[in-house]
Amino acid sequence: MSQTPPPPSAAAVEIRKDLVDNAVEFLLDKSISSSPLTKKIEFMESKGLTQEEIQQALLRSQQPHQQPQPESHTQVQQQQQVLPTRQQPQHTQQPLRPPPVPEYYYNAPPIPERDWKDYFIMATATAGVSYGLYQIVKRYILPKILPPSKQQIEKDKESIDNEFTRVEALLERFEEEQIRFFNKQNDKS
Repeated sequence: MSQTPPPPSAAAVEIRKDLVDNAVEFLLDKSISSSPLTKKIEFMESKGLTQEEIQQALLRSQQPHQQPQPESHTQVQQQQQVLPTRQQPQHTQQPLRPPPVPEYYYNAPPIPERDWKDYFIMATATAGVSYGLYQIVKRYILPKILPPSKQQIEKDKESIDNEFTRVEALLERFEEEQIRFFNKQNDKS
């Protein structure tokens, strides 16, 4: 005569679901995700979870965007088949899962149409920037690159000759004043 164990009370089932939910949160934690699976399972066993609860938590952690569904008998059998392969020690890191696909897609807002004011503003701004660049090139860059014209060279020559003439006249006048001063000094002595 085999006796079946009495069904667990509803309160005990709720407590276990809370433990499974906590285990799923633990498995989804980013700081824990890089740890080996065996360490995660050992930790959950140390917290008192049964093998079925650990399997359920592992399955739910791999499918985080789905709502938890009540387990059927076939799901429990599938989980029991999955667990033995996962209990083997894994020395390599698990491959990263691709990010979840968004459930909805937003189109970019349409580009506003341009009217005559926009074109006028663009033309004015372009003309202003172009004129500013032209003035900078004309005043500062071209004089350093291009040699001066012949007329400019002739004007510079004339201004230099005028300066030399003026300096020569000043020197002659200065020399005459010194001679007069020297003669006065000689007359006094």
